[in-house]
Amino acid sequence: MLVTPGTEAGASTYGGVRYLFCNEAFDADPERYRIAVDPVCGVEVVIGQEADRLTRDGRTYVFCRPACRGAFEAEPERYAAQGARSMPDA
Repeated sequence: MLVTPGTEAGASTYGGVRYLFCNEAFDADPERYRIAVDPVCGVEVVIGQEADRLTRDGRTYVFCRPACRGAFEAEPERYAAQGARSMPDA
């Protein structure tokens, strides 16, 4: 859903980023809504619900399944260079 600025039901700033919402559920549990992208397959992964994670060169990557972590470990330069969003810092 796209929320048009000025029509939001709620807005919050978390980790220096301003978020707009169609409801106010975010404030109750902001960690639940933190999203990263699996660098292998491009799937959005809710942080805390990932199948696996790996820290490399100071960045933490999350994966939707162990096979994606395996592919990343086999060719880390290929996937890290694609610029997928790694896990955001808290």
